[in-house]
Amino acid sequence: MKTHLYRISALILSILMLFLAGFGSISAVRAEASDTAESETAAASEPQETAAGDTETEDTETLSGFAPFYFGGPDEDDLAVSDPEGSLDLGPFDFGSLEAGFLCLKAKLTGAESALLSFYMDEDQDSFAQITVCGEPKEQESEELSDEGDEFYKSSDFDTSTVLLQGLGITGKHHIRMDYVIRKSSADHAELLLQRLFFAENSLPILEICIDETKGSIQEMNGDPDHETKCFGSMKLHIPAGYQEEYTGTVYEAAVTEEYEMDYIRGRGNSTWGRLKKPYRIKLENKEDLLGMGKDKHWAVIANYFDMTMLRNKIAYDIASRFLPEGSFVIQSAFVHVVMNDKYLGLYTLSELVRVGKERLNIDDLEDLKGEEQEDEELITGGYLMNMESMNPEGKIIKTPRYTFAADSPDPAYFSEKEEVYLTGYLTELEERIFEAPEGEALAACEDMLDIDSYIDYYLIQELCMNGDAFKSDSDHFYKVRNDKVYFGPLWDFDYVSWAGDKLDVEGFPSADWAPWMVPLLQDDTFRERLTKRWEELKKLMTEYMEEDGAFDQYVSSIYMAQRTNYNAVSSYLWDEEVPGFTEELGEQITFESEVLRLKTWITERISWIDAHISEIRPSRVHVEFRDGTRLIQHLMLNRDELLTDNYVPQPMKEGYRFIRWIRMDAAGNEAELTEEDTQDEAVDLLIYQAEWEAYDPDAELKELKFTEEAYEMPSFKYVLLSELVLTEPEDFDKRFLQFSMECDPEDCAYLSDDALTLMQNGEVRITAVCGSHKASCRIVIVEEDED
Repeated sequence: MKTHLYRISALILSILMLFLAGFGSISAVRAEASDTAESETAAASEPQETAAGDTETEDTETLSGFAPFYFGGPDEDDLAVSDPEGSLDLGPFDFGSLEAGFLCLKAKLTGAESALLSFYMDEDQDSFAQITVCGEPKEQESEELSDEGDEFYKSSDFDTSTVLLQGLGITGKHHIRMDYVIRKSSADHAELLLQRLFFAENSLPILEICIDETKGSIQEMNGDPDHETKCFGSMKLHIPAGYQEEYTGTVYEAAVTEEYEMDYIRGRGNSTWGRLKKPYRIKLENKEDLLGMGKDKHWAVIANYFDMTMLRNKIAYDIASRFLPEGSFVIQSAFVHVVMNDKYLGLYTLSELVRVGKERLNIDDLEDLKGEEQEDEELITGGYLMNMESMNPEGKIIKTPRYTFAADSPDPAYFSEKEEVYLTGYLTELEERIFEAPEGEALAACEDMLDIDSYIDYYLIQELCMNGDAFKSDSDHFYKVRNDKVYFGPLWDFDYVSWAGDKLDVEGFPSADWAPWMVPLLQDDTFRERLTKRWEELKKLMTEYMEEDGAFDQYVSSIYMAQRTNYNAVSSYLWDEEVPGFTEELGEQITFESEVLRLKTWITERISWIDAHISEIRPSRVHVEFRDGTRLIQHLMLNRDELLTDNYVPQPMKEGYRFIRWIRMDAAGNEAELTEEDTQDEAVDLLIYQAEWEAYDPDAELKELKFTEEAYEMPSFKYVLLSELVLTEPEDFDKRFLQFSMECDPEDCAYLSDDALTLMQNGEVRITAVCGSHKASCRIVIVEEDED
C-alpha cells in the first residue's frame, strides 16, 4: 500500500482546492475560504468590545465574506465577554457577487440560562439574524470527532448554531455588528465565550420540514429504534435562483418555494439511526416530482453520516447511471440542506427509494393482483423484488438449498402461497442448473433464467468499491420480471463500508465469495471473458470520471461550502475512533479535504489493481458442498487451512441407513482424496463430497432404553437436552435416532423442539422417548426457582 500518497501536507491540500477552481461560483467561494495565511491573519483581527449601539470608526481590513472570523484573534482560542449586554463591531465583510445563505457560529455560555445574539448590517436598526446560545453545553456523543482533527471540524463542548439567511440577498461589502444579551444569570459570574463565526454561500435547495408536534413529537420519533413512530405535517422545498436540476437540466431563473403535505415522516436506516445526524423516510399525500426525479410518494432523506466526504452514495449512483444500459433503474438523488422545525440538521441527499413503481423499478406490481389473479400461473411469474438479507429479514422468506432471500415486494400480506411456491421453485432450479452443470458449462445452463449482463454489471460495481455489505444485506437487490428472467439491481447504500470507508487496502475480490452462484460461474471461461470485457468498459469510464476537473472533482466542488455548514451543525463519524491506528496509518489529521483526497487516491489505485488482476479473479475461500446424490445437505465457505479438519463436517441422518463417511468427487464425478495441496492457494474453489451409507436398523442395535430418573424436579425457565437424561445400551448408541414427545399440564408450561425442552412456569410435563419397539417415559415437575 502506498501510504505516502496519504501523507499530504497542508500545501498540497491547498493545491487540491485550487485546481478545482473554475466550476463557477462555488469554486470561487472555496478559493476565498482557503486563502493564504496572510488573509487568515486579517480574518482573525481581534474585534473591539463597545457599548451597545456604538460604531467602530477605525479603518480595518475587509474580511472575505466566506472566510472564518475568529473572535479571539491569532493568539487566543476565543473571546470572553461577561457584561449582561454589549456590542461587538466585527468589521467590514466583502461577500462579492455571491449571496450569503447561512450564518454559522461557535460559542459557549456558562453561568447563565441563555444568551441572545443579534446581528446587524451597516446602519440597519433591525437585525438580519438572531442566535440563542444555551447555557448548558450540548451533550457530546462517543461518535463525535476526535480532538485530533482540523480546527474547523474539532469537537468540543461549544454550542454550534446555524441560521438560514434565506432570501435576504446579502452580497457586496457590509459592516457587521453583533449585540448580545446574557439572560437569567444563574451564577456570580456568567461568561459568553465566542470562538468562530462564518457566513456560507448557498446554491443548493433547502428542505424545510414542518412537524405538528401536537400529533407526535420529534423526540419520540427520534427515540424509536424500530422506526414505527411517525410524525405529521408538511414540507417546503426552497430552490435558489440559478439552481440546475441534475437529471432534467432545468435551470431556475428565480428562487422558487414548493410546498407539499406529508402523509408522515419516520426514521429509517440501521447503523446511522443511533447517531446525532439521523436519516428519515417521508411519504407524501400525493405523488410529487421532486427536483426532476420523477413522481412518487415515497422519499428518503439520507444523512451520509459515516462518510465525511458525503459523496460515496452520489458517485456510486452516478457511475451506475453512466455504466448500466439505458433504461436501467438507478437511484437519483440531490444534495439538500435540511431544516426541521427551524432547526438546521445539515447537508443531506434527498433520494428516491428502491421500490416497484412506474417512476422507479418499472415491473409488474403483484400487490395489484386481486382474488383469483393471485392464482394465475402467468401473472405470478414476475413482479418480485428481492433482497439478500438473511439475518433480520422483514419480507417473505424464500429459501433455496444454498441461500436465503427476502422479498421487498410484494409485501408479505399480499404474498400468496402459490407465489411463494413458484418463486422458490424458480430460484432453486436456477441454482441447481448452475451448480450441477459440468465444469465450464454453468453459463449456458442458466442464461435463459438469469440475465448475465445485469449480474456482471452489478458485481463489477460492488467489487470496484469493495462494498463490505455486497450480496449479504437488504441493500442488495435482484428482481424477477413477468415471463422473463432474474435481473440484478437496483444498487443501493454505499456510504458506510464501501469506497474506502472502512479500509485503506485496495487489493482483493471480496464479493466473489458472497455473490450467489458466482463460484461455478467463475469456472466457465465464457463467463470470465464476458466479465473481463465488461470491465474494460467500466475501467474506461472510471478513468475519465476520476480525471482532473472530471465528474468526481465537480461533485467535490459543488458541496464544498455546504460541507462547512454541515460540519458546523453536526460532527461526523470517523473510523479511527473504533479502529485504533486508522488516523496514525493515514499519517494525517482527518478533514473533509483529506478524506476527499484519500477517496480519490483510493479509487485510482483500486482501478489499477483490478485491471492488473481481473484475469485472476476467484473467491478467497473454498466453497464446500456436502451432498447425498443430488440432494444438498450443507453448503459451506471455509478458509483453506480448515479443509483437512473435521470441525465443519456434517453428520447427516437418513432413515434406514447409517452414515459412514464423506467421499470427495472430482469434476468428472470420480472419487479423489483431499490432499495437502488442496489447502494451498492453488486449491480448487468448489469441493464436492458425496455421502456414503450402509443399511442400518437402530432398533435392532438398541438393547435397553430408560431415563436416569422416573421423575425430575426442575426450576422454571430452564433449557433441557433430553438426550442427556437418557441411558442406552450400548452406551455409544447414536441418540439422534431417538424421537421425543411430550404431554403438558397446563398446555403452555413447556415447549419441545427435537430433543430440546424449554420449561416455563408451573406445571408438569410427561416425556416419552421412542426408538422402534423401545420406549421409555419420565415426568418433569416445574417449580418456581428461589430468588436466592
